Amino acid sequence: MVEYLSKIQSRLPEGVQTELGPDATGVGWVFQYALVDRTGSHSLDELRSFQDWTLRYALQALPGSPRWPRSAGS
Repeated sequence: MVEYLSKIQSRLPEGVQTELGPDATGVGWVFQYALVDRTGSHSLDELRSFQDWTLRYALQALPGSPRWPRSAGS
């Protein structure tokens, strides 16, 4: 998973960092991320739209990537 994250780093917006979370299950790695606009120039709607229409598909396109379900509060 680390190699996959390093491959997409150059395609992410400036300042976005990837990080692996703890292995939460016995079947594989679980990873979480947060979109944070430290400049305050994007609304929550814009961040959500970026997540739903750009970032999600970029992550899904990674070779070996599992399905990426959207969690209920995200």
